[in-house]
Amino acid sequence: MLEKAIEFYGKALERNPNFTASLRNIGLSQVFLRRFEEARENFRKVYDIEQTNANRILDVFMLGRSYMYEGRYQEAMGVFDDALALALKYDIPVWILNLHSLQWIIHWHLNELDKADAMIATLAADRDKYDFAINIQNNIINLQMSMNCMMAISRNDLDGAQSILDDFKAGLAEDDDDGLEASHDIQTAVSFARGDFAEAISHARQGNDNSAIILYYRALAHIELDQIEEARKDLEQLVTWNKDTATYPLVWNEAATALNSLD
Repeated sequence: MLEKAIEFYGKALERNPNFTASLRNIGLSQVFLRRFEEARENFRKVYDIEQTNANRILDVFMLGRSYMYEGRYQEAMGVFDDALALALKYDIPVWILNLHSLQWIIHWHLNELDKADAMIATLAADRDKYDFAINIQNNIINLQMSMNCMMAISRNDLDGAQSILDDFKAGLAEDDDDGLEASHDIQTAVSFARGDFAEAISHARQGNDNSAIILYYRALAHIELDQIEEARKDLEQLVTWNKDTATYPLVWNEAATALNSLD
C-alpha cells in the first residue's frame, strides 16, 4: 500500500517539516512505484535538511540505490563514490565498509570480475584498518567467504567455490548461527550452479530470510523442477517485498519478468 504510505508520511511531514525519516521513506516508496525522478528529488531535499553526517551519507546512498533499482548501475556507482567520499571525510567506518560492499555487488553483478577482486581486497583492508566491534568483524568474515565463493561461481570454478565453503564451515563454532546461515545461502548458489535444484531449495530454506537473491535462486530452482506454484509464490513475494536489502535491486525486475513468464 505504497500510495497510502506516502500519504501518511506526508501527514507526518506536515506536523514536522524536518522529520527527515518521513521524507526519505516517501522517496523509497516512490522508488518501488517506479517514480524514480520524484524519489531522487526527495532524496536530494532530505539531504539539505539533515542534522547529522551519517544521515547525509544515508541520503546519498539512497539516491544511488534508486539508480540501481532502475538498472542504471554506472550512475549508481558514481553516486556511491560521492557517498564514500563523505564517509571518508567524516571518518565513519561502518559506512565505508557498507559502500565498499555495495560497490563489490555492482562489479560482480556486471561481471567486472577484476574490479570485484580489487574490492574484496579493499574490504580486507577495511577490516584490518578499523576497530570494528566483534559482531561486525564476524559479518565481514562471512561476507568475504560469500564474495569469494560467488566469484568462483562466476568463473565457473564450482569445485573451488565448494572448497572455500567447506573450509569456512569446518571453522564455524557450534553457536555461530550467522555463519551457519551464510553457509546455507552460499550452498544454495553453489548447488544451483551445479544443477542440483532440490538441494538448492533445501539450503535456501535454511538461509537468510531477508536475502532477496537467495529467494530468487529458490524460485528459479522451483521452475527448473517444474514446481510452478511454488515458484510463483516466491516470485510474487519478491515482486511485492519492498525490502531495501543489499541484493534486492539485482533481482527486483528479474523476478517480475520471471513471474510474467509463468502466465
